Amino acid sequence: MSDHPTEIDRFLEAVEIRVEAFGVCEIGRQFSLRCEPFKSVIVHFVLSGEGFMECRHGRFPLKPGTAVVVPKMLAKSLSGAGPVEHVEDAKADCTLQDDLVRFAACDGKVDLVLGCAELSSSVGGELPLFDQAKRPIIEHSDDPLLRALFTTMFDELRNPRLGTRAFVSALMKQVLIVLLRSQPDNDSSILLMTGARLAGVVAAILDRPQDNHTVDSLAAIAGMSRSRFSHHFTLAYDVSPKAFVQTARLASAARMLKGSDLPVKTIAASVGYASRSHFSRAFQAKFGVDPSAFRLPPAAGPH
Repeated sequence: MSDHPTEIDRFLEAVEIRVEAFGVCEIGRQFSLRCEPFKSVIVHFVLSGEGFMECRHGRFPLKPGTAVVVPKMLAKSLSGAGPVEHVEDAKADCTLQDDLVRFAACDGKVDLVLGCAELSSSVGGELPLFDQAKRPIIEHSDDPLLRALFTTMFDELRNPRLGTRAFVSALMKQVLIVLLRSQPDNDSSILLMTGARLAGVVAAILDRPQDNHTVDSLAAIAGMSRSRFSHHFTLAYDVSPKAFVQTARLASAARMLKGSDLPVKTIAASVGYASRSHFSRAFQAKFGVDPSAFRLPPAAGPH
C-alpha cells in the first residue's frame, strides 16, 4: 500500500465540517433561480431531477449524485432542464422546519430538487478547507452510498430533532469522503482546490508540531521544490507554511493548557519552543492572554 492513502486518511481525520444553515431549492423545468453572492461557502447536492448551474465560470450539468461547492461571493443561477422561460430571484418561499428554508422557482411542478447547506470548514481547526477556492468545485458519483447520504441528510433536515446539526455535519464529512473515493486517480477537483494534495505536509505538522519543520523539510514531504511548495501551500490555505507551523504549535499548546496540569515550560518545549518567554509572547499574540491566564477557569459572575 502506498503512503498517499494514509496521508489522505490523516488529513480527513483533521477535517472539521459544520453545517450552519440548511435549505431546499425546488425548480421547474423552464425556470431559473438567480442567486446573489453569498458570504459563506454553499454546498448544493442534487436530490432528484436534472438541470444546470451557471456562473461566470461556465454552465455545469446537474443530476442525482452531483455535489457543487460554491465559493464565497460567487453569483450563480440554478435552472431546470429548460429551455428557460422564467427567471426568478432567490428568496425564502417559506420555512419548512426550524433552520430549513425552501426556495422555489416553479409553477407547481418541480423538475429539479437540490439540498443546500451553508458550511464552515477547516483542517485541524486552523486551515480553511474551501475558503480559498475561486471556482465551483463540482463532483459527481454514482455510488449508491452518496445518494443514501443525501437522502438521509434531507430527511433529517425535514424532521429536525435532538442533535440534527451535529448529525448533518457528520453526514457532510462522509459525503466528502465518498466523493474523494470516487476519484481513484486522485485527480478530484476537491483534492486540487482544497489543498488536500498537501495532506502529508498538513498531517506531519499536526501530528508532530514540536519537530523542526522548515520550508525545505516540508517541501521534501510534498515532493516539490521549495518555491513550488511555498506557492501551492499559500495558494491553497492563504497562509505561509512557516505561519501555519506556528499556528499548529500554539493550537496544540492551547489544547494541552486546557486539558492537563503540565507546567507551561513543559508544554512550550513539547510543541517546539525552546524558550518559555518566546512561547509566552507568541501565545499572547495569538490568543490575547498569557498561557497561565488562558488555562484558568473563567471568573464566576456576581451572585
